[in-house]
Amino acid sequence: MVHSTLDQRHAIQEQLCGEHIRLPDIDKMFGAKWPFAVNPNIQALRAEISRRLDQMLPPSKRTSRLKAADPGFFAACWWPYASMERLRAAAWLGIWLFAWDDEMDSLEFSQISKNLGSAYAFREETRRFLSTSLGIDEGQSANEEPHPINALFIPAAMGFCAGYTCEKRKGLMKELDLFIDQTAREQVTAMETKLPTCREYLIRRMGSSAVGVCLAISEYCLEMNLPSNFANHELKSSLWQQTNMIVSIVNDILSISKELKQGQLDSLIPILFVETNDLQVAVNQAAKMTEKAVAKFEATAVSVRILARSMKPIAENDSPTQAIEGFIQSCQYACTANLYWSLSSGRYGLNCESLHGGKEIVV
Repeated sequence: MVHSTLDQRHAIQEQLCGEHIRLPDIDKMFGAKWPFAVNPNIQALRAEISRRLDQMLPPSKRTSRLKAADPGFFAACWWPYASMERLRAAAWLGIWLFAWDDEMDSLEFSQISKNLGSAYAFREETRRFLSTSLGIDEGQSANEEPHPINALFIPAAMGFCAGYTCEKRKGLMKELDLFIDQTAREQVTAMETKLPTCREYLIRRMGSSAVGVCLAISEYCLEMNLPSNFANHELKSSLWQQTNMIVSIVNDILSISKELKQGQLDSLIPILFVETNDLQVAVNQAAKMTEKAVAKFEATAVSVRILARSMKPIAENDSPTQAIEGFIQSCQYACTANLYWSLSSGRYGLNCESLHGGKEIVV
């Protein structure tokens, strides 16, 4: 077992780099009942994103990396049911998340990850800008020039302000606040000499993954409202939690090579490696955690459908069953989209279309 010494992080990185592992067949975990689709507006969206990124950011390695991540495909898979107008807003939310995440933890583009004071100031600046952009408060002057990274959020905010109620935008802001807060905890933990426990990590990961942020715009993209007596129901929260768990763990499995190369060890696989002293066993444990979350999601979905059938329509032609089924499918799309986008985009360098039968990689 790797012991918690002052050199733990460096020792783990040296041990793991160059190791051969086999990624699990995650496709099989979802099965044929979990939907996957690509929004028909994908090509128009890709062209628009490329053009607007060139207008909003100078030519640079950062801009090239954003394009290589294929944010158009990301959005088209996560929200395949969205109209072009709403897909555009969702895509720019994703672009902002990618760019903001790189600004906060990638030494390749910024030194902010090594400076807690600068990071705190940028997080607070971001928080004020997001809240103002979403029309929630006037935390930032309209004449104040936003940081170039935060300016990427503007197209998303415009769409949400036009098509989402103030209450729903406040819900989105709540998830954005959680994301910002947990990335702060993530930064502090990364400066400590030892890795967190698996439990400590997963609690933080449920916020820093930004899955809740993306799920918070599901109703916007579906162009429907969930019944009020379901919106805050514990079964809905359970579906969100399992979706978050699935997306976050799968992301940690697929990004292991990228994270290690960048020296980012605060991820599930290295943490499980500390407990097992075997990288493949760590990956297999993460896969079992994913399978467990999928099974819990499916069991919860059965209970949700039973609940939906007992609900009365709020208004004429308003079917709670149809709305809730759309919500369930939106969560499933999030999981399959995360898998297939991660495999094919340039962000993780896996360059494949599926994990059918597993895939061997060198980390």
